[in-house]
Amino acid sequence: MKKSILYPIAVLALIVAAATFIYIKSLATASKSRTFPPNDCIPFAMRLPGNQLRELKIKNGLLSIVGSQFIAFERDGVRVESSLEQPDYGKVSELRLAANGDAYVIGQQRTYKVLLTPAADGVALHTKALPVLYRKPCGFLWQMVGACQEERAIFSDAVSAVFLSGYDSRGSFKSYVYGLTGTVLDLSQEAAPNYQSDCGIGLVRMVGHSEAAIMDKSGNLKPYKR
Repeated sequence: MKKSILYPIAVLALIVAAATFIYIKSLATASKSRTFPPNDCIPFAMRLPGNQLRELKIKNGLLSIVGSQFIAFERDGVRVESSLEQPDYGKVSELRLAANGDAYVIGQQRTYKVLLTPAADGVALHTKALPVLYRKPCGFLWQMVGACQEERAIFSDAVSAVFLSGYDSRGSFKSYVYGLTGTVLDLSQEAAPNYQSDCGIGLVRMVGHSEAAIMDKSGNLKPYKR
């Protein structure tokens, strides 16, 4: 009687053990061979140490953030500085090198492109502010008194470019990508014009009101589907 009861239990235990072994093995194999569809968005983040965000080697010299609203360039013992205005609040926080070789200073309010040009004493340092875009449409009078909140530019580590979107002084929506190619990419009329996140090396996820897309490092957009 005892044997008749124990035998099926033992067989069942062996079956369960074998099934468990096969399942675990399949998971291990899947983890090695798993591939993601081209449209899948793989979370990606690559942040540099803080000191590397404040210094950048460029054009055989050193570009650096000084304090909260100045940058300096030093080469062959010659040092030049330039101020960076953050009109209402915040400070400049990051120096980033874009894919096309341009340097950008990312601010908590405004972002600047760095311009280094030859000069009689070595090099001249200039900065050019990216367009002022607001988080929502804001009337002219509110703009005059500084009551409109500006959108902050975002630097993508995945494609090494600056993304900026928002509403201009006339209330029109604008979206731009700087530093990805030799020209500024205008995504204002795209169905998914807003940067959302880095998705992998060389890919970012863009979103709109009801659409999503994946952008590659060449600026090409493809519909995003899970």
